[in-house]
Formats: sequence, C-alpha cells, structure tokens
Amino acid sequence: MKNKRFLQNDITIENSENRIVISAHRGWSAQYPENTMIAYMAALEEDIDEIEIDVHLTKDEVPVLIHDSTVDRTTDAAGLVNEFTFKNLKKLDAGSWKGERFAGERVPAVEELFSYLRAFPGILLNVEIKQKTFETVDKTMWLIEQYGLWERFVLTCFDANIIQYAKETYGAKCQGFPSSKMDNFKFGPDGTYSHMYSVGVHDSLITRELREYFENCGIRFWTYCPDTDDMVKRHLAANSQLLTCNEIRPAIRILNEMGKR
Repeated sequence: MKNKRFLQNDITIENSENRIVISAHRGWSAQYPENTMIAYMAALEEDIDEIEIDVHLTKDEVPVLIHDSTVDRTTDAAGLVNEFTFKNLKKLDAGSWKGERFAGERVPAVEELFSYLRAFPGILLNVEIKQKTFETVDKTMWLIEQYGLWERFVLTCFDANIIQYAKETYGAKCQGFPSSKMDNFKFGPDGTYSHMYSVGVHDSLITRELREYFENCGIRFWTYCPDTDDMVKRHLAANSQLLTCNEIRPAIRILNEMGKR
C-alpha cells in the first residue's frame, strides 16, 4: 500500500482548506473503468486526498456507483439504472468497455466502497447525487452517517433543489456549480449560492473574474478536469483549491515538484 499517510493522518473537509486537494474523478477514471472498485482502489494507492463518486438508486432502492442514468455506456446491457434490482445490476459487466483486462468488473454498491474506505480514515469524499431525488440524498446520507464519514465529505449536485435540501435537512457541506450549469438555480442573497460550500468549475470556464467572484461570496473555488501538465498549471494559476482529475498523476507530480504534497 503506497499511500500510508492516510492511515496515520486524519483530515477533514474543514482542515483541508489550506492545502491543494487532489480528487480522483470517478476513481482513477483515465486508466480504469469509472466508478468501479478497481478504479477507486488504484486511486487510493496513489498520493491523492479525495475520491469523487456518482450515486444512483436501483429499483429496490440500493445506492450504487454509476454516472449515467442508464447502464448503456458503461456495461454490457441497456436500460435505466432504476429499472434494475441490485441483484440483477450486479450481474452486468461494468469493465469490458474500458478494455478486456477489466472484464467482470461490477457496478458497486455505495456501501461496498464505504466499507473499503475504513482502511483509509483520512481520505475525503465528494459524493455527487446523479439521481436527483430527495430519496437518493436520504439513502446516501444514512450510509455516510453509518460509516462515520460526516466530517470528510461534501455532497454535490447540478440541481439546486438537491443542494438546498441537503443543506437545510442535514446541514451538509455542498458543492454546486456556476448558475448557468445548474437546474432550478435561484438568484438572490438567500438563493442557491447561499447554500454552497464550494463551486465546481470546469476547465473550459476558468477565469480570474469568476474565481474572484466566488471568493468574494465566501465559496471555495474547486476545478475539474485538469488532466495534463499544462491544464494543471492553469488551474493552479487560477488559485484552485481542489483539482478533480480523471488522470491524477500530472497533478500529483507537479504539486510534489512545488513542494506542496
């Protein structure tokens, strides 16, 4: 196990604010089939701080790790995730689309990953609610509490109603996005930005003005997906506090060279 530091140094969302955090987007998704256990296990062996996950519910209301609302792109089947029972979803091959060496990888339950994370008590979590229902939030929050992950996660969604619900119902720290990228966005002093702990800004949208705007709002400026050396340097020049990467090694190497790991 390369990443020994997480077994010794607990970190939380709050005390990570003065460091630049590297987050593995859907696991180490550039090299492994996204949102599978092998992708997360490989990322956790590297010098990262956080993993990002995507959550849907199955027909029998089991929270699972998958990005799309259908299984078409990342498995050998077709159909909506919420039309599969968990038992039937686990029969699907979620690895072969990325390469034959990953044949037989399965769609994991969120609980499967949370159980594995017991060996990494300092790893942070970005939990994106992809099935945009309050029920998905409730089921996910129950697991977060059961596994003692409260102090080291943020809840993310592109739907402003979900952000507001998670903040007001659970007091969760929430990541949203610039207003143009969100559904049901509400403007004003009590609007969506007032419920956000951080903002996720895609590489294509990064500007100094946008960063300054969110800093003035007291919202942490996090960015995605800097997957090359040049992209990482541009994100760092914009004072990004968290880099969510598909390919994690450029960010790790550059921050190491800067003496910031």
